[in-house]
Amino acid sequence: MIIDIAGLPASGKSYFASYFCKTFNSISRGKIIDFIQIDRTTLLGKILHTLFNCFSFFFPFQHQTKKYLAEFTKKRPKYNKAHTLTFFTNRISYIYYIYLIFRIFKLNIIINEGISQVLVTFAVEYNIDEESFRKIVSNILNDLEKVNVTFCVFDISVEKDLKSFKDRNRHVTAIDELKGKELRSFIESYKTFLNIYLTEFHYVKLSRDHSNKSNFSLLMEKGGIR
Repeated sequence: MIIDIAGLPASGKSYFASYFCKTFNSISRGKIIDFIQIDRTTLLGKILHTLFNCFSFFFPFQHQTKKYLAEFTKKRPKYNKAHTLTFFTNRISYIYYIYLIFRIFKLNIIINEGISQVLVTFAVEYNIDEESFRKIVSNILNDLEKVNVTFCVFDISVEKDLKSFKDRNRHVTAIDELKGKELRSFIESYKTFLNIYLTEFHYVKLSRDHSNKSNFSLLMEKGGIR
């Protein structure tokens, strides 16, 4: 079982992923891992990144991903100068191979900033038109078919997310420093691309307006999870 959750920044993705893991692990013989917690805070995460950086040049998906994205990166990223073609290519490829490894060894994983999230961030940073976004997503999803990922969007209204974003008051990334009209523009753009996942790629729709228990049950049902 591999679950990829996308959603607006500050929408509650991380909290729900943590809840899903705790609930699933308490009722199931199998266990599921909240991968972002490993990726960001543990020695294992650092080791995985190091190994990927050493060998990624030999991975075909790395080169294919770069080919998909390269034509859109002739200008600078709009919000975060660190979000270069190399950053996005490496991040998408890294997560893809993490999914593949977990699939091969039949391990369960949930990631709240997976490939779907990275693709939306890419689209917003480089002001990609909707049709080009659809093309990129279609190509990436076709490459992911053999991995069998359950994709979902953690939905929230723009107004509620703006409030949540401000209440969070986090200062970690360049995005956290956005204010006023610039922040609203960023959130609205993000929402546009997330809606494409829901309307055209049939992602499972979770909602901030529903309880974690309801979202858990919906994801188990729609994702065919046992």
